[in-house]
Amino acid sequence: MSVQHRAVKLAVSYMDILFPDTVGPLTEHPTIAQRESINGLNPEQQKAVENIVRGTSRPAPYIIFGPPGTGKTVTVTGAIKQVYSLHQGSRILVCCPENSAADHIMQILLTTDEPGMTEDLFRMYALSRQPETLPEGIIASGRHNYDRTGECFFFPTVATLMGYRIIVTTLMTAGRMVTARFPKNHFTHVFIDEGGHAVEPECIVPITGLMDPTAGHGRAQLVIAGDPKQLGPIIRSKIALNFGLPISLMERLMDDITMYKTPYNPRYITKLIRNYRSHDMILEIPRRLFYDNELQAFGDPKVLNCMLGWDMLPNSKIPIMFHSVFGTEEQEGDSPSWFNRDEIAQIDMYLTKLLSNTHHHLKPSDIGIIAPYKKQVAKIRRMLIANRHILNQNEITVGSVEEFQGREFKVIIISGVRSDMNASYTDIDYVFNLGFMRNPKRFNVAMTRARALLIVIGNPITLEQDDCWKTFIDYCDENNAFKGPRPRRNNRRNNTDSAATSSTDHR
Repeated sequence: MSVQHRAVKLAVSYMDILFPDTVGPLTEHPTIAQRESINGLNPEQQKAVENIVRGTSRPAPYIIFGPPGTGKTVTVTGAIKQVYSLHQGSRILVCCPENSAADHIMQILLTTDEPGMTEDLFRMYALSRQPETLPEGIIASGRHNYDRTGECFFFPTVATLMGYRIIVTTLMTAGRMVTARFPKNHFTHVFIDEGGHAVEPECIVPITGLMDPTAGHGRAQLVIAGDPKQLGPIIRSKIALNFGLPISLMERLMDDITMYKTPYNPRYITKLIRNYRSHDMILEIPRRLFYDNELQAFGDPKVLNCMLGWDMLPNSKIPIMFHSVFGTEEQEGDSPSWFNRDEIAQIDMYLTKLLSNTHHHLKPSDIGIIAPYKKQVAKIRRMLIANRHILNQNEITVGSVEEFQGREFKVIIISGVRSDMNASYTDIDYVFNLGFMRNPKRFNVAMTRARALLIVIGNPITLEQDDCWKTFIDYCDENNAFKGPRPRRNNRRNNTDSAATSSTDHR
């Protein structure tokens, strides 16, 4: 907390970065203007990399808006490689909110074919990191601050760190460099990946602590990558909820600053629109609700179409389904968490069918199960253990939406859990940031994890109280992808609300 408070106090010298409101002169980089296409990048990714290397947004940040599956990290690492190769004097800091994301970028950079780059890489860990969680590829590289002989972490001297051209760390561990009085004019480029997932005071730790406060082209180029339409900062404090902390720096820039609003100015922001993860029909609702109908399916057809024709699909030509279950939601003791035995039984049935079908060659590790409550997650895991003759619980990933952000599976099964139409319950979920209801970002993440098959199990009457879920259920109904009992109008929470029920009265 003290590191974040320090970052906020230093922010007064960085108003043109944190609240940019002017368009500076565009300075072309001659090397980039004559450069050929970058191999392996699509046009949007290539445009982002070119503009970052040219510094078109200086002194304002450059934003890479990366919807699910569009290759945001590929774009970030591509930009890092090009900056390293084309700016011989460049010194790059790469920060992420979490270790997993920082490790992922480090592993990609370690496989580069750029001459000399691996020797210029360094991964700096916090002293609190558990050694057994370190990726073996990073450990083997020797480009880190873990002493394998002494089995401990250490912080290198400032002079040692300055000898590396690329440093990868977390936002908070970057605060150690600020404490060590790292020269503010050292870095030429600062990359913040997963920028939509960090609270703003955390995100500005490397900005206000490790960037030159002097405005203009002598300051480092700041690049922020992420997706403000997915899960943002996790905030528990009711007070903090009312003072802007749930909104990330990236989301605030895109909501409030003219140069980052639609229609997007490529000097300042690139939106990636080619999704390499999901079947086109799985993308339809997220595309419609969150991404201005611009997401396009570019994945491998052999993977994306592999579940078409499965005999459990209501419509064999569509790899999605909504299975209606009017189960009973339950709690144990004083726990605020919910579980639903009826939905767990349906999950068990679908898993048995999926894994016994040799035609589709599914492995347990191809399947992810998302539930919005810890108690439902725990009950599903117990079910997997009870069916050990069919399933190995360590091979099937089960967790909350937060655990699935940034991940993908061939098959995703979602359990809605809630089956009570009492509005006060969903109000409680909203206040404490629980469940799927009234949380569009959580809905978006859940919907965009599947590659080839999406199965949603839930009570349609309860879920339709939420606009996003109603859109999805209606979409399934319109495409004959609705399975199970259909609600009647007299079962709805408010029979007089014709606007809320008119589109589904025929059920």
